[in-house]
Amino acid sequence: MQKAGYLFLLILVSLVFSPFVAWGAVFTVHNPAEFHNALATAQSNGEDDTINVAPGTYNITSTLQYITADGDGALTIQALEMNNRPVLSGGNGIQIMYIENDSDQDHKGDAGADMAISGIVFQDGNCSAEKGAGLYANTGAASITLDGCTFGGNLARYGGGAYLYADAGMVSVTHNVFNENEAGFGGGVHVESSSGMVTVENNTFSGNRARTGGGVLVSSESDIAVMTDNIFTGNTAVTLGGGAYVVTSAKTAVVTNNVFSKNSAGLYGGGIAASTRSDATVTNNTFTGNAASKLGGGAYIMLAHDMAIASIYNNIFWDNKADNGGNDGDDLCINSDSDGNGAGSTVNIYNNCLGQDSDFNTGQSEDLYVTATDNYSHGSNITADPLFVDPAHGDLHLTSASPCVDKGFNNAPGIPGKDIEGQPRFADGDGDTNATVDMGAYEYATQGGGSSAQDSAATLGVVVARMKDNGDVYLYVPSLLLPVQGKLSIFELLFRVVDLNSIMFRMEDARPLSTAPGPASAFFNPGQELFYASYVALIDSKGNTTVFKNLTFNVAIGENEIFIILRDLLGDQAPTIAEYLGGTKHVGIGVPPEVSTYYLDMMAYIENLIKGTAFTTPQAPVSSSAFHWDIQDW
Repeated sequence: MQKAGYLFLLILVSLVFSPFVAWGAVFTVHNPAEFHNALATAQSNGEDDTINVAPGTYNITSTLQYITADGDGALTIQALEMNNRPVLSGGNGIQIMYIENDSDQDHKGDAGADMAISGIVFQDGNCSAEKGAGLYANTGAASITLDGCTFGGNLARYGGGAYLYADAGMVSVTHNVFNENEAGFGGGVHVESSSGMVTVENNTFSGNRARTGGGVLVSSESDIAVMTDNIFTGNTAVTLGGGAYVVTSAKTAVVTNNVFSKNSAGLYGGGIAASTRSDATVTNNTFTGNAASKLGGGAYIMLAHDMAIASIYNNIFWDNKADNGGNDGDDLCINSDSDGNGAGSTVNIYNNCLGQDSDFNTGQSEDLYVTATDNYSHGSNITADPLFVDPAHGDLHLTSASPCVDKGFNNAPGIPGKDIEGQPRFADGDGDTNATVDMGAYEYATQGGGSSAQDSAATLGVVVARMKDNGDVYLYVPSLLLPVQGKLSIFELLFRVVDLNSIMFRMEDARPLSTAPGPASAFFNPGQELFYASYVALIDSKGNTTVFKNLTFNVAIGENEIFIILRDLLGDQAPTIAEYLGGTKHVGIGVPPEVSTYYLDMMAYIENLIKGTAFTTPQAPVSSSAFHWDIQDW
């Protein structure tokens, strides 16, 4: 017993005096001064620090800085309220945040001192000659995670919105929005690791500009780079990679489940440009409406080593354009001999949909161009219109008649288990009882009776949202009740308006109802994707109102989140708020009478919220066990 006592004391003393044990410190900041003070303390207190940033707009007049030589414990900077995110504004004149873990540049010593930044809005930062106008983060051996942030209107030389570099650590960029940022390299974000894995997943890039890598520049020298489940729309590069530019050396560049639409490059790769001395795996992506002035309107891939392999499977390349003339790869160009030694690297192109001017036999044509074909193979590719639901308005889901349904290859390299919306990949879309993956980023799935999610709808009625100063929007759907893994959950929605024709939502499960019964079939079936809203009113912080009518939105249920795309079908024909308040209201189809009564009361409540009139919150009908209703005050 005495020996055990001494051992316990020794352990206790070791824990107290060991310089390697970091205890957690938590700060909550409400203004720039408190933010500066918290960072100054955190960079030298030897603890794992968490800085919670309270809601509000922070006008940053001097860059928020955290600088250490070898890290000082882990650092987490996060929104105090994820549904009311703080806005850090650089006023178009200053870099907003600078985090340095490796100031002595020895690329070691900070292992375990990982960085995580989440739920922050970075806007109008400016450091045109430097890196990361919104956010600069640099580590040696530590990892960097950027999640759930928004970057808009930032300008830098490298990484307009953010510049993230880890010498040996991993870098992860997930669930962020990059809109209208500008840089020389990586307009939205520049992400790089020398010997760590780089992951860019579930982000939205729109309207960003750069010399190279309009939306994003991704680089990993000795590990893999993964880019999956992202949406790139309307990004521009002067040279390479309008949507994205990806570079790897020793390991594979993996590009899966992404959508590239209406991006452009002044030279090569309107949608994406990729360069590798190893392998490039491009599987189940959708490229449409992209353009390049030289080669590869949809995609341009450079293989810089004889042993490199390009694996192109299950993609849709359609209606892209390259302007070099002749064999310029309007949809896809692969430079299989970019080292110029006369030997073509291995190129495998299988189960893809390309433009009608594609010659798969020779590999050298207007829509498909492989520069050296001595190691080129192909099979099961098609040149038919993919029949998107509504490409003019950005709806790139497949219709039931699409020739891309069930035409992919189930054993394609890098094939994801789910599509970009979280829907299972291996489904029987054509009714032949064989579960086969589709081409493209979106999987077409049928519901019971053979009707598709894209071809059917249920009626919800009125949806009202209020835009906050930072561009985020709360959306309230009185009858929004979705099945998740066999149980009902009610969701609160937070989304950012990219433009009035394309609105991206991120929905987080607020209150799982583990004991709730299954949903009524009149509204939802398990796995149903598409539903319908009669009216949607968006009210901005200045009181301006836009009312959308007859909107369809596509919903895909993932493990923890749901993405929705709204589409305005009427444009300028949408009613004004006065017309809306004076018009005929719609009631859901097939709802019980007591629910209809509540529904009408709820619409009256929402209308009074719009008018600013006090009104009692309606009570949900207790007799309707299949529905749970929720409304929150503004």
